[in-house]
Amino acid sequence: MSLSRRSFSILAKIFAAAALLVAGTQLAVSQARGKGPLGLVRGEAITFTSPQFVVQALWFKANDETGWYWTGSDEVYAVFSDMDPTHYDRETSIYGNVDEGDLVNFKPADQCMAPQPNCDRGMADLNVGFSFWERDSLGFGLEFCPGDFQGSHTRLLEGKCTSDDFIGRGSIIYSRDDLVAMLPAVGDSREFTAVMDKDAGKYRFRYRITRLADVERSIVIHLPPDILTTPTISLQASVIVTGFGKAVHLTWSGATTSTVDIYRDAAKVATTANDGAHDDPVANGTYQYRICDLGSTTACSAQVTVVVT
Repeated sequence: MSLSRRSFSILAKIFAAAALLVAGTQLAVSQARGKGPLGLVRGEAITFTSPQFVVQALWFKANDETGWYWTGSDEVYAVFSDMDPTHYDRETSIYGNVDEGDLVNFKPADQCMAPQPNCDRGMADLNVGFSFWERDSLGFGLEFCPGDFQGSHTRLLEGKCTSDDFIGRGSIIYSRDDLVAMLPAVGDSREFTAVMDKDAGKYRFRYRITRLADVERSIVIHLPPDILTTPTISLQASVIVTGFGKAVHLTWSGATTSTVDIYRDAAKVATTANDGAHDDPVANGTYQYRICDLGSTTACSAQVTVVVT
């Protein structure tokens, strides 16, 4: 039987979903019966082992990005985003009195860049954005902040306040293949330095990428009946003469259950041990046989016709 257009459409969706998971992963498919064409199995879980990575901020080294050098004038914060549309941008603490040449270590609570909101788990690939800002203050701890953008990705581009002075921004983008090549073993890490040069400020930002333990993810295959058309059981039939008359001698292979169902002319006539052979006494006539895994109407052999004369 040929596959219907609906079947091809469903297969295309299955392969598209699987392709997103398979990239950079190791695939393990559990064994099962009832395979359809292309080796797909109804209701079977396909497990993908996916590498996981995190990005952590370490420190920044500052110059006076606003032009004039005033001792203790800079109050700097960063905004991190893993660019997931369901996650918000995260703003770090404000690090005050930052002068030219100062190296400032991020507090532990500020270090997680991706994935948000914490780095206890990882991501399979990285698309991370960061930006640095100097807070614009009116003094006495008051901040001129006409709009607060909590709950969006606007802070990454505009800072917490539209009046804050922009220092610089950058991105960290790696595919799974790139990350696995760079960090082949769980626990491996590598540090990088980004240079931000807005108005010759030349801030330097240090971050680390670390590989966490791999995780397993599963998808379950759901196939419509019309694409389970390729038999997994091979059946042969011949006519023999016994001491009681004539019989159809059936031999098969490929069944996966301990017993099998025998169908003659679309009606189940016996359930017998899956030992590869069975004799069915019949009168003269033309008969059609098939063998199925116990209780299945899809994990079956092709239909075989035999003429008894």
